Amino acid sequence: MIHYAITHDDLRTQIEAEKPGWLARAAAAEPADALWGEIKAVFLRLQNDKCLYCELKLEGGPLGKRIWDVEHYRPKGRVRAWPLGAKADYGIVCGDAFDDGYALLAHEERNYAATCKVCNSGLKSDYFPVRQARRFNTNDYDELALEEAHLLFPLGAWGDSPDGYIVFQGMIPVPVAAPGSGRAYERAKVTIDFFKLAAGREILRRERAKVITDLYDELLLLDSAVEEARKERARERIAEACDPATAHSACAMDFLRVCGEDPALAKQYFELAWEYRRSRNI
Repeated sequence: MIHYAITHDDLRTQIEAEKPGWLARAAAAEPADALWGEIKAVFLRLQNDKCLYCELKLEGGPLGKRIWDVEHYRPKGRVRAWPLGAKADYGIVCGDAFDDGYALLAHEERNYAATCKVCNSGLKSDYFPVRQARRFNTNDYDELALEEAHLLFPLGAWGDSPDGYIVFQGMIPVPVAAPGSGRAYERAKVTIDFFKLAAGREILRRERAKVITDLYDELLLLDSAVEEARKERARERIAEACDPATAHSACAMDFLRVCGEDPALAKQYFELAWEYRRSRNI
């Protein structure tokens, strides 16, 4: 998970360029008026055709619109009580159900993102766990922040920077903060478990394993006796893996950091990823 930086003003400018008049129409629309699909391309471009939550890369451009969802961070309709993360499971409150949902945010552009269908329809659905009382009757983001949402939202100046919450230990994302240390740990743990980022989605682990093994091979080349031209290609591939436009760049950047700080640990991560690939003939 990475942060996609943009100001609210810049987002509105891009929306108006994509669909002139959309903002005015949205301001007058009813919650059931499904206008959000008209500006899906803005979020696809902003997020480099990557899912906001799991960093899967899917097809972009006109055809990409068919395989992406516009996610409402706060559900526009009903909100169900989250079956995971109940107080008995996590020791934290996750908020009550509410049939009418966040209707005032149905056409609030800061409430949108592009996500894969697994993260949106399959997992996020109409859940929205919060720590404090829900604020359904406002679109004021200072007031909405008082809900203390558990799920990270890594988009925009109004969102979260996930690198302060989640770090990759090889293929596996874990909270940066220690268990029981407070909100940072809670939000990271809930987000990882909610979107099954650490376990339960084979494609994520498979792609991250390839990222790690490929990166490690390129790094080894830099210390070998191969010609300079091949080393330059290795540098380019390392940079590409860590580019925010590349799938699973958060995993790549964290692995590259470990390679510099603790080569022995990086080798362990590589060996685990390689064994994972071998076990699945990847």
